[in-house]
Amino acid sequence: RKYKILRDALADFRSQKDKAGGGGKKGKQAAPAEKPTHAVIYVAAAYKEWQQTVLRELQKVPLVENEDGTLQPEDKGFLKAFGQLDTIKAIPKEFGKKVMPFASFVVQTEVKARGRDALELTLPFDEASMLTEVVDVIKKQLDLQGVDIQSSDSPHEKDTTTMREAAQPAKPAIYFWAEAAKEEAKPKEGIAVSDFLGE
Repeated sequence: RKYKILRDALADFRSQKDKAGGGGKKGKQAAPAEKPTHAVIYVAAAYKEWQQTVLRELQKVPLVENEDGTLQPEDKGFLKAFGQLDTIKAIPKEFGKKVMPFASFVVQTEVKARGRDALELTLPFDEASMLTEVVDVIKKQLDLQGVDIQSSDSPHEKDTTTMREAAQPAKPAIYFWAEAAKEEAKPKEGIAVSDFLGE
């Protein structure tokens, strides 16, 4: 499972790097002035409270196995009733517009790809440690000079976007930036003895 998370993350990171200049919408970064040289990977140790509520309710939804081995809800139209559950309606209004898209994404994409594991509230291993162990591989794959890995609870000093809010367990988020190449210090010229003695 770790390998799949890493593989999927790298594929997403490459895509994000290619689209780094995609328009300045919320959660997206503006195009770096130069080719990205560094990045920070945000890791979420747990889902947000409203997401946990959605996942707990999704765990109760009966799933059936398709011919290809993937899972899907027994009732394909379950989302309509799902949105009327008291626990779902009790989610704060500020997250209201995110609830159903999140539920739909989890069931139609995540459960199909990862099975019931996609409905777990936390991962059975330390995701940040896993990424730290392979940080050199990540740098090489993304052609970067440096990669920081940190919790999504707070922004990196170089990041002024909301990119970290996109991080979820098993789905880290990434922010790129470019740093100017540092000029190598020129060695000081030595003083010849003849400068004191004259010609």
